Amino acid sequence: MQKNSPQSPFKKERAQTDDSLTVERGKTDESFDTYKGVTESKMDKAVTANRLEADTARIHSRSEVDHREDTPNSNDTQLQKTRELEDCAIELERSKNDLALEHERGEKERLLSKLVSLERQSTDKNLLFERTKADVETKIAANLLTAEKIAHLDTKSALTTREEFVAIVSHDLRTPIGAILSASKILIDDPTVVKIGDDAKRYLEMIRRNADTSLRLISDILDMERIVEGKLHLQLEPQRLRDLVSEAVESCAHVAAAKKITLNSLWMTV
Repeated sequence: MQKNSPQSPFKKERAQTDDSLTVERGKTDESFDTYKGVTESKMDKAVTANRLEADTARIHSRSEVDHREDTPNSNDTQLQKTRELEDCAIELERSKNDLALEHERGEKERLLSKLVSLERQSTDKNLLFERTKADVETKIAANLLTAEKIAHLDTKSALTTREEFVAIVSHDLRTPIGAILSASKILIDDPTVVKIGDDAKRYLEMIRRNADTSLRLISDILDMERIVEGKLHLQLEPQRLRDLVSEAVESCAHVAAAKKITLNSLWMTV
């Protein structure tokens, strides 16, 4: 039987299968030998019994002939020779039958051996095919697993890169925007620093609001990461819709004015 490659992941299991198959085939051979021995023994006993019965009948028949009163004594020699020739013919015929029987048994044994060999070759071929198929499927599965691991590493690397990007955004953008917000607050809240008119103050208010909005956007980006990680905790607070709309209109008012567009917000009291 063909052995398997040592690289096979099923080497131990297949070795156990081969051992079991060898044991089973040994038992089959032993059973065939036992059956053949029993069958041939029965046949030999039957042939021996038949021959013994024939010999007994022949001896009995000759004895009856010898005791007959009308048997002429002058023919004793001739009768003896005839019987000897008859015995020789019987022995010769039996020898031929024995040789034919032995030949028949040999042919049957060779035929049976050939059939068993063909059957075992077919079994070995099918077993080898199944093992080769299993090895190919295992290799494909291993390649898919390797590809999955590589993809997982790429995804992990991409996530790490995104986390680094978020860290850069949260740190590098917070600093200048925080400075803008602090400076605008100082100019607005502390009139001793510099005196500004109403228009300038209005624009400073806009700068402060947009700086504060930028900081909130950065916080929103960080919140997105917290949502992905399942670490976001919400703190809900009531807001005035009118204030939000007014801030949005004021933020876009100077852009609209440059295009000669006037923006207003109207509210209806219900």
